[in-house]
Amino acid sequence: MENVVEYTYRLNGGPEQTVAAAADGTATVTVTSTQVPAGTPGTFVFGPGMPGVTEHVYSFDGRPAQTVAAGADGAAAVTYTPTTAGLHRVTVYSRTGDGTVSETFSGTYLAARAA
Repeated sequence: MENVVEYTYRLNGGPEQTVAAAADGTATVTVTSTQVPAGTPGTFVFGPGMPGVTEHVYSFDGRPAQTVAAGADGAAAVTYTPTTAGLHRVTVYSRTGDGTVSETFSGTYLAARAA
């Protein structure tokens, strides 16, 4: 996707956050959550970021990519349970019905040791 200027995301139902895109259209967001120990499912919500999104393609920790259908608003939610403590990575991109693909978002989050 050309001319990306910002990305918007939300964590755990909190307020939306916006991060500016670099000149090449990428952005990096590091999220540290104290609410997610290893073994606890987390919900990840993928927003559309562009008009006409029909699905999101995502991967956790380098596992094979999976696809989830977007709702009428272009968003989708998936659940993932990290099995180990430490940094974990999520990557996602969006796709429209005509096959247009967005830039790939990559982010990390920290899973705490189970209590």
